[in-house]
Amino acid sequence: MTDITLQSTLIDNTLMQDKALALLSAFFSTVAIVLVIVGLYGVLSYGVTQRTREIGIRLALGARPLRVVGLVVSQIGLLTLIGSMIGLAGALSGSKYFTAYFTTLLYEVKPADVRNLVAPPTGLIVAAAIAGLVPALRAMRVSPTTALRYK
Repeated sequence: MTDITLQSTLIDNTLMQDKALALLSAFFSTVAIVLVIVGLYGVLSYGVTQRTREIGIRLALGARPLRVVGLVVSQIGLLTLIGSMIGLAGALSGSKYFTAYFTTLLYEVKPADVRNLVAPPTGLIVAAAIAGLVPALRAMRVSPTTALRYK
C-alpha cells in the first residue's frame, strides 16, 4: 500500500480532460456569440445608414419617430426570424447524423430537445433586435433636413 489516493482525487483526475474540453468549448462559444453580435451590429448599422435618407423623408412627411424605428426593427426581426427558421430546419435535418456519430460525447442530449433548439434562434433574434435598435434610434435623431442632404 504505497500509492494511496482519495477516491474524489481519482474522479477529479479522470474528469479533468472532459472539464477542460467543456471550459474551452464554453469560451469559444462565448467568443462566437460576441462576434455574431458585433457582426450583426455592423451589418444592420450599415443598412440603417443606407436608409437614412428614406428615414428623413418619412420624418419630413410627418411619420412618428417611434413608428419609423418600429418599422426598421420589425424588418430586421423578420429577416432574422426567417434565417433562424432556416437554421432550425438544418439543425433538425442534421441531428440524426450527429446522434449517430457523437453519442459518446453527448451525454443525455436528445437530438430534438426543445431547449437546445429554441435557445440559439431566440438569442439571435434578441441580439438582432438590439443591434438594429441602436442604429435606428441614431437615424431617428437626425433632423429631416440633414437626412435629406445625406447621400
